[in-house]
Amino acid sequence: MTLTLAATLVAPASSGVGGDWSGPRSSPERLLDPSFYLELALKAERAGVHYVFLPDKYTLHDASRAGLRGAVNVWPEPITLMSALAMVTEHIGLAATVSTTYHEPFHLARMFASLDHLSRGRAAWNVVTSLGDMDAHNFAVNHRPPLARRHEHSDEFLGIVRALWDSWEDGALVVDKDAGVFADPDKIRTLDHEGEWFRVRGPLTVPRPPQGHPVIIQAGASEEFRERAARTADVIFTRLTSIDEARAFGDDLRDRLRRHGRQPEDVLVMPGLNLIVDETEALAARRLRRRFRDATPPHLVVAGTPESITERLAQWHDAGVVAGFTHIPHVLPGDLEDLTDLVAPHLRRAGLLEPVRRGGTLRARLGLRRPQSRPQSRPQSRPQ
Repeated sequence: MTLTLAATLVAPASSGVGGDWSGPRSSPERLLDPSFYLELALKAERAGVHYVFLPDKYTLHDASRAGLRGAVNVWPEPITLMSALAMVTEHIGLAATVSTTYHEPFHLARMFASLDHLSRGRAAWNVVTSLGDMDAHNFAVNHRPPLARRHEHSDEFLGIVRALWDSWEDGALVVDKDAGVFADPDKIRTLDHEGEWFRVRGPLTVPRPPQGHPVIIQAGASEEFRERAARTADVIFTRLTSIDEARAFGDDLRDRLRRHGRQPEDVLVMPGLNLIVDETEALAARRLRRRFRDATPPHLVVAGTPESITERLAQWHDAGVVAGFTHIPHVLPGDLEDLTDLVAPHLRRAGLLEPVRRGGTLRARLGLRRPQSRPQSRPQSRPQ
């Protein structure tokens, strides 16, 4: 087995949040330039990164007049951007973050099914629930759940989305001109879902996605998150800063997976990773001190030369505690280029990164099974 790699296309310092956005390795003036994201995605694709990933927020970090001078999170809407990248990339996965708190299941199921078709099976959804009420002032949603019940609301939402993806069976779209049959009505069904939060009749207006279901990514670390991820996630994005911590997380996850009738290979654990790469260990250590002088790292930080970083990541690989890592650049394009141009070639030479494979779905590249179409599919209520 080799490492699985993902990379975010948002860097805090590049979007105005951090102190390095004005430095030479950052290009904040290109944050709404489509060619900027095309260049980043193609770099990642050529380097063998499995998917690119766009986080999202619905509120400016500091919308005061003073705060807008240097602390603004600005980037394109994720599904729009990933749809554009689907047209100009070939085999890299495209992951978009969308909150279940401020959307409707039918719209979201349709958008991700469309992205999966347009990308020929490369879509992924990072499922999040919006934190607290920080975004509430931008929405008027009567069924917005209270914070204490946001996971229950999200579980019903996700169940409906999956059932909508299954509302068309594989092969339902016939398009037989000679027989005059466009679609097989016996393979298309309604949901008639009436739950606490949503009422959805269905079926979806897009046939079943090429992957069956786009890859489901879930991010978090809490007890409730772990239980939910064990039930529904394909990929887990979390904070793990040591091999021992990752081993304990994996042991806990495997116990939960067994209780839900799932296998360890059904879920990939891909914690966040900050890389700080330089020509010598001393230079990398100096950059590390500068970067985090006013903050504690949110994620695993590996600083050093490309060779020493490869050795560190090999230790994680040999321990078998994670499937891979989600690289979080601090600035763009500089930190992404450190991964694609400097570290990735060393990982490949060390046998830690597979040769670039063209074609195939994201699920296939990640080694995840394709969900079978479920003829009697209905959203499941949340276990008590």
